[in-house]
Amino acid sequence: MSTPIPDFRLYAITSGPAFGGDYTKMADHIESLCRRGLRCLQLREKSLPARPLYQLANVLREITKSYKTLLMINDRVDIALACGADGVHCREDSLPAEIIRNIDHRLLVGRSVHDETSAGKAQREGAGFLVYGPVFKPGSKSASTPPSGTKKLETICRSAEVPVFALGGITPSNAGECLAAGAHGVACISSVMVPGDEIRALDKFEQTLGTL
Repeated sequence: MSTPIPDFRLYAITSGPAFGGDYTKMADHIESLCRRGLRCLQLREKSLPARPLYQLANVLREITKSYKTLLMINDRVDIALACGADGVHCREDSLPAEIIRNIDHRLLVGRSVHDETSAGKAQREGAGFLVYGPVFKPGSKSASTPPSGTKKLETICRSAEVPVFALGGITPSNAGECLAAGAHGVACISSVMVPGDEIRALDKFEQTLGTL
């Protein structure tokens, strides 16, 4: 069973708190991102119960589908299947990627990792890509793990056989450091989820990454 390979460089992650919990405004913001050229979005709203999360997933599926943007659902395989998402993003302690892809082989599975051990395990289990962090101090929340810097990122990237995305405090000005360390791309929340500044943010990321 072949594993889908991500062809995007910027992995945008939703943040309801950035919009005061107004998910209609967040959806409008995301449509603006997709219209500009965003190629992959992760729906990550941990505070939402299943029903409103599913409803939001359906709204975002319609938007992302219109612009041919990939939609990943954080950790909820059931909601990903129900809304027709393109993949699932898993925590370190979530279901193994091979189990998810046995349910539906078309799903792209990403995995959060924090060290070489978890990165190796995720690859063996069939993850299509890894998200490693925090590399820098996150702008969206207090990190439970101290920022590692790009040296640790480089170690993870060298040992990985699948694309690695750098997470944590990523901005257009430091994204180039992550690429230099071997990252395939970057994942970010606050840098692209600032209402009214999304187009300029994507423009700057595209300059650094070469493509979105």
